[in-house]
Amino acid sequence: MQRGCRRVPPLAFWHVYARFVADTFKEACVMRKLNWVICAALVAAPSWATADEFVISSRVAAATLYPDGGSLERRAVFDVPAGTHELLIADLPQKTLNDFPRLSVTGAKMGSVRLRTDYLPPRDDVENTAIKAAQAAVDAAEADLMAAEDARADILLARDAASARLQFLAKLGQGDAPQPSDNLRALSLMIGEETLTARQSIINAERAARALEPQLEDLREALAKAQAALAALDTESGPRAFLAVTITADAATQGEVSLRYASGAMHWAPVYDVHLTRGDSPRIAWDRFAVVSQSSGEDWVDVDLTLSTVRPSGQTDPNEVYAQLLRLYDPVDLQPVRKTMAAPAQAEIAGFANSAMDAPVMVEERAQMGFDGINYTYQYPAPVSLANNADSVRIGMGRLVTDATLIAQAAPRYDDTAFLVAQFANDTGELILPSLSASFYMDGTFVGRRSTEIIASGAKDTLSFGPIEGLRLDYRVLEQAEGDRGVISKSNRREQSLRMSVQNLTAETWNMRLIDRVPYSEQEDLDITWRASRNPSEEDVDGKRGVMAWAFELPAGAREELELETVITWPEGKELR
Repeated sequence: MQRGCRRVPPLAFWHVYARFVADTFKEACVMRKLNWVICAALVAAPSWATADEFVISSRVAAATLYPDGGSLERRAVFDVPAGTHELLIADLPQKTLNDFPRLSVTGAKMGSVRLRTDYLPPRDDVENTAIKAAQAAVDAAEADLMAAEDARADILLARDAASARLQFLAKLGQGDAPQPSDNLRALSLMIGEETLTARQSIINAERAARALEPQLEDLREALAKAQAALAALDTESGPRAFLAVTITADAATQGEVSLRYASGAMHWAPVYDVHLTRGDSPRIAWDRFAVVSQSSGEDWVDVDLTLSTVRPSGQTDPNEVYAQLLRLYDPVDLQPVRKTMAAPAQAEIAGFANSAMDAPVMVEERAQMGFDGINYTYQYPAPVSLANNADSVRIGMGRLVTDATLIAQAAPRYDDTAFLVAQFANDTGELILPSLSASFYMDGTFVGRRSTEIIASGAKDTLSFGPIEGLRLDYRVLEQAEGDRGVISKSNRREQSLRMSVQNLTAETWNMRLIDRVPYSEQEDLDITWRASRNPSEEDVDGKRGVMAWAFELPAGAREELELETVITWPEGKELR
């Protein structure tokens, strides 16, 4: 035995162990009694507020939404006796407080204001019967699933025990000592019987475990549904901020605290249904909607809603113009750099359009427009309820109607068919806002969805309403030559001759507008001349140099051809790019 170690007799060991268990149990009882005392004291405490403090609850009463962000107005009522008091508001979502709120008090004189976003006192949540029932359903589903999983574990435990018996039986009779024949016979019979029993136990256990799998899947699905139902109801989440307002009242009074602050957790976007009606007097009707959503951390219930075109998050002051310094340098032969243009983010636009068009529609009320000379506002006449981070509400903003002129526009260089284009002037007196989701209809038939640009009041614009399959286009290069045209002139020359045609396979006459281009030059040495079989009606269309348009009437069944020749010459030794 090693020196310094004292061997404890077995009986003494159990006495020591029993004393340890008794002391531990006694200490646990004392701690449990102390915990009960503390909990009883906490339960008995009426509130964390003092006698001069009044806890009041607030709610979002009004919201002004911008294309990015918005401003909120909260209101909280109070009823206090005479004296100086502190009003404690502990239900402010931190997510919406980007800055110190602006406060006003009616019914009392306002003093200092304290805002705290950390180390907050406890907040009593208002009990929601639906949420409580949904949480109970989740707890019950979790308990059912846990019971089924425990039953399956018990079954598999029996299987593992039978497997252990098999391993033990496999080792019996493998000793080196010889055994009498009677003992071997009895041993082999026992091993066979026990092995059969163990294997049957394993099979039965695995069969029972498999039988539980459908029940487990059903219980997991039931739990997922219960959790989804709870999440749909419990949309108000996230930390809260604490606000303390000091007020002084000369007498017992009732009043209201109003808080105004900006937030980036909300936005709105215009959505249009654009209807073209053909006939003797073509018209375009804009059915305007606004898609509103918010993720402020709380649900909005019966909120006064105003939409504004103001962009506080955008540029608010003009850029400064700096002086420009020019210098002369020796010429350097620079190689042209090939640039790759990235495609526009059409996926994001389509994703927003789909989500916007699937939003619930509220068209029984329409927003009333206001204009201050710079920005537009739309006041929705009915209160709006909007769940946090869940709902997208579409509200009506009225209809605008304009007269239109219809043409069939064709670009044979790129397209196989002409497109129906409506030319109009925005004489509605209102601004037509840009939209990422505008649905286009022609005589009630849906023709497509795309984004639209801003159209100012009084501005002229065009909109396309889809292809006209009966107007077929053809574009052919007849002759293209390039090479030296003489030693004396020392110049290079390029010629191109092409033919464009449009055939009307419909049963009506169309006002055609055919568009094509010729190259242009800003260098004297680069000479470009062109000749067309028909003089263009417009040159430099929309300010684009070299782009031309031909306007003509194309009767039903008719075909129109146009030829265009271009000659380009430049000095020898130069490259044309």
